[in-house]
Amino acid sequence: MLGRILVATLVAFASVALAADLSGVNLGDVPQCGLLCIANTVAAKSSCSPTDFPCVCADTALTQELERCFATECSPRDALTTAKIAKDLCGAPARNIQLAVWLVPLINIILSTTFFILKLLSRVVLRQRFDIGDVALGISVGLTFPVLWVAFELVGYGLGQDVWNIPQDNITNILYLYWWAEIFYQAGLPLTRISILCFYLKVFPQRYIRWASIAFIVLNASDLIAFVVATVFQCYPIYGAWTFWDGSFEGHCNDIHLQGWVQAGINIALDILVITLPLPPLSRLTVSRQKKAQIMFMFSLGFFITIISIIRLKTLVVFANSINVSFDYVEPGLYSITEASVSIIIGCLPAVRALLRRVMPDLFASTRNLSVFSNGKPPKDEVSRQKFDRLEGTDTPP
Repeated sequence: MLGRILVATLVAFASVALAADLSGVNLGDVPQCGLLCIANTVAAKSSCSPTDFPCVCADTALTQELERCFATECSPRDALTTAKIAKDLCGAPARNIQLAVWLVPLINIILSTTFFILKLLSRVVLRQRFDIGDVALGISVGLTFPVLWVAFELVGYGLGQDVWNIPQDNITNILYLYWWAEIFYQAGLPLTRISILCFYLKVFPQRYIRWASIAFIVLNASDLIAFVVATVFQCYPIYGAWTFWDGSFEGHCNDIHLQGWVQAGINIALDILVITLPLPPLSRLTVSRQKKAQIMFMFSLGFFITIISIIRLKTLVVFANSINVSFDYVEPGLYSITEASVSIIIGCLPAVRALLRRVMPDLFASTRNLSVFSNGKPPKDEVSRQKFDRLEGTDTPP
């Protein structure tokens, strides 16, 4: 029985080798593990002849089985070489989404930077002091510019193309640049949330909001430190973060994908906490329905960040199981920069609204607020009125 199996395997192997030669593929370029995978998998899983490439290529389940065999039986470099030859034999089209790799970050960063400039202009026009929240948001904006540079560099190394269509050494460069981009991402999001929480401390006089804001600032600062450190030292030695892929790295790496899932889950939780914190007092404002709707809508836009975070979390499933790193890593990367940029825009909205309210008052015309709270009476002290006026951009300079 064993002899028959061996003979069948050798016959299939010879058939594949002959077919490869007839197809113009240099047999010396095909790793032996790849030839064995094709011969054995086709013989065991399909009724196709090993030399009938159109039949083999048309069977999606069979090609997926072949890819699994390449990944498990071959070294990473041999697996990519075999995959390249197999894709060429099947006439698979070369995919290229490199335009999105640099265009999406460019648009996002232009928009977020524009909103931040408008926020600073609002401070000048309304003669308001710059504060620590503005500094935190400014640093977050500054961290997006290296990401844009990384995006352009990644295009040069082939990000957006299938991994078997780029030089294999480019994979190391792609992973190295992703390592840097991930550090900027991990630092930027908590800083944006800290900026928003500093705004809450300026605007809302309620004690529970102030204490909660301080607590959430501490949580976000801890999140920043913990995950930046975890990202930098995800492998030991550090260079393993971008050299592990080909199996030559001798060291230790954390479960990078588990780390990504944990970080994404914490981000979503912190986003929800920060977004929902001011909604109860805002819902009790005794102002016109138009004004209340405008304010509630502005603050509720933060849920859009959560939606992006959840979609990004879904892409991490592909990210975790992919060997096609130069193509499958594009989507989670684009969601990351979009999440960071939208967070910055939302952090700027109150100041931008105040600026627009000053230069285009008719657009925001509505009945003057009577109270900050729901008791229907004018505020009992001037402090509450001033804090609410800051939200509207109508506070007078000190």
